[in-house]
Amino acid sequence: NWGIEIIQSGENFSEILVYFLSLLEGKYEKLESIGISRENISIWILYEYEGQCNMEYDPESMKKLGESGILLCISCWEK
Repeated sequence: NWGIEIIQSGENFSEILVYFLSLLEGKYEKLESIGISRENISIWILYEYEGQCNMEYDPESMKKLGESGILLCISCWEK
């Protein structure tokens, strides 16, 4: 599997997600030609927190992610 890991510590995840997806747009055929299908791509968010864990993602970014068919994985742990 191929993926990107984002360690969330104040970064704007929505902007990073849209940028990453824009890098892949129009390249899915080329990726498949070297054996990488959309099912092999995932985005991981690694989130260390103290006290309370909150995440918020805007609908437009989530829509783009859903349309791309790419898996979003979130891993949280207490500091």
